[in-house]
Amino acid sequence: MYINQKEHIISKVICQSAIVRLSGEAVNAIARVSINHVQGLKPDMLNVTFDNFVSIVSTIQVIIIASCFYSAYTRLTHLRSIVPKDDYAEMAKLQEELGEGKISTLSSYSIMQLLQLWAAIMIGVQIVYDVTSKAYQSFIEQISLMVDLTDENTVLAFVSLYNNTHGFKYIGMFIAISLGVFVTGVFLKDVQLKISAFIIMGCFMLAFAILQMNTITVLEKTFGIVWTSVIFHLIQTVGLFAFSVYLSKKYKGL
Repeated sequence: MYINQKEHIISKVICQSAIVRLSGEAVNAIARVSINHVQGLKPDMLNVTFDNFVSIVSTIQVIIIASCFYSAYTRLTHLRSIVPKDDYAEMAKLQEELGEGKISTLSSYSIMQLLQLWAAIMIGVQIVYDVTSKAYQSFIEQISLMVDLTDENTVLAFVSLYNNTHGFKYIGMFIAISLGVFVTGVFLKDVQLKISAFIIMGCFMLAFAILQMNTITVLEKTFGIVWTSVIFHLIQTVGLFAFSVYLSKKYKGL
């Protein structure tokens, strides 16, 4: 069977997730400036206080996003419960015959499958990402204790190591999001979504393999820019928001 074409289950929950992530990034940015001001601009890679704050924010984000997906799941379950399960197939045929193009793009069953897919990505894979990020931070801290950071050449080598390995902690989540976009494109038979998934993966690989960390100076303060991090956070916030808008505008009942 199909749900009302005015319902927005997948696009709405993805939009909510993107907004939650974007809000978290804004909070982290404010905290970075505040904590660095107090602690003398200590590098983020070695700033335990900032790292712990980010972990707390991320945990709150996962809880909020999980509640959004639970709300979407209960809403979709309610819509599907209106018709007995044994009548789903017959109802779908009736809707197709009488709908005249006014039914949702996908059946309620397909929407439920996509909802589960994106829940696994935005909640399950995100938790894995948070855990591995903590492990990576611990790895960097242990290396910092083994080298002489007062030596300029050693510091440059340490920064190079950080830049060349920093992208590894994003790979899992980035691949998951890309696959989510691609699989959604498969369900919708949307070539643009399939191509977009490969494009964003290509951008990440380019940043990971070629682009180096750059520094900018603002008000006599120097900041390092790791491009894999920039691309990842843009995709996880702005990218997913644009994806949700695309789905809601182009596809009915999604």
